[in-house]
Parts: sequence; C-alpha cells; structure tokens
Amino acid sequence: APAERFVWGILPHAARSFAPCILALPARLALPAALGYLYCRVLDTYEDLVQDRVRRFEALALLPERLGAIRRGAHVEECPAQEYTCRDRRDEAHALLAREVGRLDQLFREMDEPVQEILLDLVRDMSEGMRWAGWVLDEQGGALKDAKQLRTYCEAVLGNPIRFAARLFSWGRGKGVVLPRGVETAAMDVGEFLQLANITRDIEKDLARGVSYHPKLAGDVRGLGADGGAMRILAARSVLVDRALSLSPAYLELVDGLKLKAGWLSASALLMLRFTERYYVSCA
Repeated sequence: APAERFVWGILPHAARSFAPCILALPARLALPAALGYLYCRVLDTYEDLVQDRVRRFEALALLPERLGAIRRGAHVEECPAQEYTCRDRRDEAHALLAREVGRLDQLFREMDEPVQEILLDLVRDMSEGMRWAGWVLDEQGGALKDAKQLRTYCEAVLGNPIRFAARLFSWGRGKGVVLPRGVETAAMDVGEFLQLANITRDIEKDLARGVSYHPKLAGDVRGLGADGGAMRILAARSVLVDRALSLSPAYLELVDGLKLKAGWLSASALLMLRFTERYYVSCA
C-alpha cells in the first residue's frame, strides 16, 4: 500500500540506529514500531525546525489531538502547513516526513485497538513533555538548569518511546499492554541512557540553535566565546557520558523484565545496545 511504502522508504532517513532495530522485529510488530518512531520524529521536527514559538507549540499539541479524534472515528482536517528551517539534508528529510503525516494517519486507522491505545499514549505523553521542555527552555534562556530537568526531558523524548516499545513487545507476546512497575522504571532509565547519546552527540549543533541541556553551557547559548567553548563542551560532555553509563545496567533489567529470551525481539534489543555502545566508545 502507498502509505506503508512511504513508511519503509522514509524510515532510514528519519531514523539512524532505530531503523535496523525496527526492521529486525517480527512483521506483526515492525509496522506499528515504525509508525510510533515516525510520529515521534514528527514531534521532534516541530520542536527543532519550527522557529515560530506559537506555531511550534500549536503543532506539538495538535498531533495527539488528531490521533485521539481518529481513534474516536471523527473526521480530521489536514495538518496546517508549517515553515521549517532546515540546515542540512537530514533536516529536509524530517520536514518531508512532517508534511506527509497524513500518510501515517492512514496506517494508524488500521491498527488494532490496543496498538492505537499505546500509540496515542506515546504521542500524547511525548507532546506534553516537549511542550514542558519548550516552556522551561524559554523561561531559562535556552538552558536546562539541573539533572532533574534533564531527566524529565529525557523521559519525555525517549523514555516514552522505550516504554511504548516495551508495551508493544508485551502485546505482541499476548501479555497485554500494562507493564510491571519495575519494567516501567527500567524503560525510563533506558530512555535517559539512550537520549544522552543524542544530547552528547549534538551539543555543538544544539548550542548553534540556542539550546543547552547542561548548566555548564548555559552561557554559551548566546554565542560561544573567543575560545569556542571547547573546554566547557568537553567538561559537559564528560559529565553527561558518565551519567549515561551509570544507567546502562537498566538495559538488562528491561530485557529481563520483558522475558525476551532468544528470538527476533532480543535481536532487535541487542542491535540497539550495540549501536549505543559503539557511539559511547567513540564519544569517550
């Protein structure tokens, strides 16, 4: 079907390490996993590439409202056109995905009811977290001020997707979509573990757009000094990587909690861990 062809065509350009991990899943889970990831990428695109603050917050709020309406069987209009500020070809691919979100909606309509439920929960929770982060960053001059705020941000943007994946895996094995408390906690720890890879990789790019996720760099969001901020960036990156690696045992807790054992689900989880390990080794 054209909508599904679009999903598999755009996925490698919208997802780096996640794309092969999704393709490793059993067919019944691969499409909803791809759909969930791409909806998250649409929210990321609104956050990163829509410069107008009012339009950005409206777009973030509208996506879960649309999915809720679709799930109720209501008619929805096309998403309002947005203006995206793209800096490179990757940004252009993300903007293309956001413009074509209606194709994702076609597939959402066809999902089983439990899958629609967890997709909607994912998009709603991530949208709320991103709007919170946007408000905090605006109020604090573009910088998060402490580890607690960083944790909340990581839970929003990647803890929720990991929780979604865990719920999808559970549903795929016939165990429903309600997770044990220990698995919920491990999913959020894994989300921070993985999101810190994105944050440490993109420190310079984020500073260029006026955002810092570490208080040591709060003064650099208004422009790097004559020294280029190299030593401050190094110090911040070191602290963030140390925090990430302290969370790595949660990955095993999540795998054990889901009782994945051998098979394609474990293969997907192992691929993600290997991609993440490779990144942190290069970062160190």
